[in-house]
Amino acid sequence: MCPANTDPDVYALATLELAGQPCAAIFTAGAYWPLLRTGYRGSSDLTVMTLLESWDRSFEQLSLHARACGAGAIARELSVSAAHAQALSPLRHPRKIVGVAFNYGSQLREMGLPVKPFRPAAFFVRPASNTLVGPGEPVRMPQGDGLDWEIEIGAVIGRRMHHVSADDGLRGVAGYTVAVDMTVRDLAGVSEVFKTDLFRGKCQDGLSPIGPLLTPAAFVPDPHDLRLRLSVNGQMKQDESSSDMLISIGELISEASRYITWEPGDLLLTGTPAGTSGKSGQFLRPGDRVHAQIETLGDFEFPIEPRLG
Repeated sequence: MCPANTDPDVYALATLELAGQPCAAIFTAGAYWPLLRTGYRGSSDLTVMTLLESWDRSFEQLSLHARACGAGAIARELSVSAAHAQALSPLRHPRKIVGVAFNYGSQLREMGLPVKPFRPAAFFVRPASNTLVGPGEPVRMPQGDGLDWEIEIGAVIGRRMHHVSADDGLRGVAGYTVAVDMTVRDLAGVSEVFKTDLFRGKCQDGLSPIGPLLTPAAFVPDPHDLRLRLSVNGQMKQDESSSDMLISIGELISEASRYITWEPGDLLLTGTPAGTSGKSGQFLRPGDRVHAQIETLGDFEFPIEPRLG
């Protein structure tokens, strides 16, 4: 599912499955335009990740290509309708996924904690190769029984950055995507000594659904003024504005850059508002359907299926 897009100068990136292979595409004028099929200049192994490697140049070229698609200079027959597209995770193999906890005031209020930024921010890292899944792909029940949902704005990095300011950090964002950062609550806090087990709680297969689009930051006037909504089986669970974020995206990037080097294609999960199952104790079960939506960025739905084995 994709946002309505009537502005010919606005587009988003996606990865489609075509003939059994992943293919980078532009979404504009209500359809997906596979880049190699529609004559975009690039090598045969062109991917969203390779576009991000030289994002400033890619953005200019993609903008020209999107205008050509929207203006009819490229045959509509070469596009794929949104109804028939099989969208994969827009990011296929990022180097790292960095998340942050306790970054919305509503979440802290729900937990009965003082509403103030956690400083230093509570970062964690999860593996990208096994946790990312695309929109519509099923999420299989992981080991454990307390599978929780967390809708988040995913900020995708477009520059190599180390020791940057908050302003430079925000300028280094290539684009944004819808993300659901899932947590296995009953396995995330099982140790009397170490308190938190992020390996079992955050790093199991399939716990990072994202997509369907990567919307360039140039088309998101203020990422701190977007509506985030998540429902389970049609029942709204989370509904909050990103204005409730306590530490801004630029500040998060800046703070993390003191310890790591951000690289193009890295994904920052920016925190989640109130309404997760951690408070209610109503966790996800096989057969449930989760719908995630962020204003202007798009939406997608995925089912929960039984675990394997």
